[in-house]
Amino acid sequence: MKIKDGGSLFLLSVLWGGSFLFIRIAAPVLGPVVLMTMRVLIAGAALLLVVLATRNHLELRQRWRHYLVIGIINSAIPFTLIAAAELHLTAGLAAILNATTPLFGAVIAAIWIKEALTIPKVIGLMLGLLGVGVLVGWSPFPLTIELGLSIAASLAAAACYGFGASIQRSMRGVLAHSPWRHVAS
Repeated sequence: MKIKDGGSLFLLSVLWGGSFLFIRIAAPVLGPVVLMTMRVLIAGAALLLVVLATRNHLELRQRWRHYLVIGIINSAIPFTLIAAAELHLTAGLAAILNATTPLFGAVIAAIWIKEALTIPKVIGLMLGLLGVGVLVGWSPFPLTIELGLSIAASLAAAACYGFGASIQRSMRGVLAHSPWRHVAS
């Protein structure tokens, strides 16, 4: 791995990991729905500026339904579920639960788009599930209904990301000319 790639990976991990802390602080103040609406609107405005600056054509009139589905499944629903969950979870536990995303992604891809679940993938899934279980199982939280519902909401958010990845793969032809096509692969 090149130093530039390592730096980019570190920056992404700080941004993604930091978002859980920000959500944990802001969700009780603003509420999950308002907070995530603001997050999506700010991100949308930033993406619009990038599109305008790079003069990319998103073909919104033809593809708005596809973008809407991906936006709902990959942003609106999981962001709101995570923010609601973080009303009762720590940012660290929420981040750990979000780490189940690849597990859901692999299982959903195997079922929906018939992607092969090879032995190395199954071993990786089992190790990942075991790792998440160990980390979550060692938490000092008393098991309450609120905690259980919050964990379920976090896992549902991770499942949404898994569905989103399969939806994007099934839309490859649709998004082939999009400047965001790298997201669909």
